Amino acid sequence: MTYINAFRCKSGIVMSADTQETIGDAKSYVEKLVIIENREFPLAVGGAGVGDIVDPFVQDIIERTRRSKPSTKAQLQEAIRATIKEVYEKDMPFLVVKKQHRTPQFLIAAKTTNDEFCIFPVVGRRLYGEQKSCIIGYPSAQNHALLKRLHRDEMLMQEGVILATYLVSQSKKFDDGVGGETSIALVLETGAWLEPSDEISDVESRFNAFLPHVDRLLLAAPNVGLTETQFGKLLREFEETISALRFQHKKRIADRILKPGVYWPYEKLPIGCRTIESTNDNGIRTMFIYNDPNDPEPSSQQVMPSASKESEPEP
Repeated sequence: MTYINAFRCKSGIVMSADTQETIGDAKSYVEKLVIIENREFPLAVGGAGVGDIVDPFVQDIIERTRRSKPSTKAQLQEAIRATIKEVYEKDMPFLVVKKQHRTPQFLIAAKTTNDEFCIFPVVGRRLYGEQKSCIIGYPSAQNHALLKRLHRDEMLMQEGVILATYLVSQSKKFDDGVGGETSIALVLETGAWLEPSDEISDVESRFNAFLPHVDRLLLAAPNVGLTETQFGKLLREFEETISALRFQHKKRIADRILKPGVYWPYEKLPIGCRTIESTNDNGIRTMFIYNDPNDPEPSSQQVMPSASKESEPEP
């Protein structure tokens, strides 16, 4: 089974999916998100279903929109309808696929030249109307409720990537057949991008660190059986713990930003935020991170000693 979601953000669209394909008892890796590469046109496709149907559909819509570069949503819809017709008339008759497996599902996310960002779902031969958020593959009541609860149209891309990672992680926990690594595609004004897998893994590990503390506070907040002193102590502990975890993550992000050739299509740190690196005589490298562009003094964190002849090189 498959879980794929897509939703609007303030400056684009985020799409995420699991990467597990299950055939009988066998499980294998399969990439369920495809983008138009080289930023030729901002479009991403997610497909759920039998690969013999999904693959030609994805290939056709990618090639068709790369060539035509639809300037309006109406033109994009016409391209999708043409792809559906092509696949069902020229590919489907020659496929050895059982009748019950001939209803693939797709999400097409794009930014046409003259219109806003858009998401179109396709089920079988039916193209449905534009959606702000959508789930295919495993659109369970729980998955829909979680997306509705946490999604906001005005959320930043960074928040969208975090939410997309969380949604897939929850589906992997509770939905049979959903598993493997998480993949994320971004559709922005500048084109379509795939989020690096190590960044996704880092976000997933952050959730595992944050959630126990958030859950504890969630249950304590309405608990009038706690005295205000007890609750105040809990709030202070929560603030200290979460601040420490946030800083650890900011340190890792800043460390990556300083590496040559690293580029993200959206802001990882606040606009105006700066990172400064320095090394003392003992080889200890310190990363200074401005928590706010207006802060007069930066916060700092010792990162790691510089590699020496006696030390092992960084991997």
